[in-house]
Amino acid sequence: PVHPQVGDTYILGNASFTVVCPDRYDYEEENNRSLGIRLTDSSHSFLILGDAQSKSESAMLNENLELSADVYMVSHHGSASSSTEKFLRAVHPAFAVISVGADNDYGHPAQKTLSRLEAQDIQILRTDLSGTITAYSTPDTLTWSTGR
Repeated sequence: PVHPQVGDTYILGNASFTVVCPDRYDYEEENNRSLGIRLTDSSHSFLILGDAQSKSESAMLNENLELSADVYMVSHHGSASSSTEKFLRAVHPAFAVISVGADNDYGHPAQKTLSRLEAQDIQILRTDLSGTITAYSTPDTLTWSTGR
């Protein structure tokens, strides 16, 4: 099989995205094999990492990748095993979007993760509280729409 590699960049309309993880596809924990991208347009950036956990985050930090983003799609539904303090400092997002069901058996999002986001003054948007969340990026603004 062909796997995307860290650093691969693709054009998507007026935007582009670069693969930032995984650095390898043999992690024992399958979540660390999640494909992650940093999407940019002329005005804003978005970091989307699937279910990547702290091992994958450490690998991205060790690679000195460009990770800063206006919007961070919180990894692994806000589990405690993702979104470490060091990683959040590198990303330094203004917004964090947590995609999570209202009724889940995992306890997502974890209070530890919410506390780490709050400690860095990151505005949190959650699908379990707001329904579908859509970001609109224009040259001048980043605006939001929710399903509720």
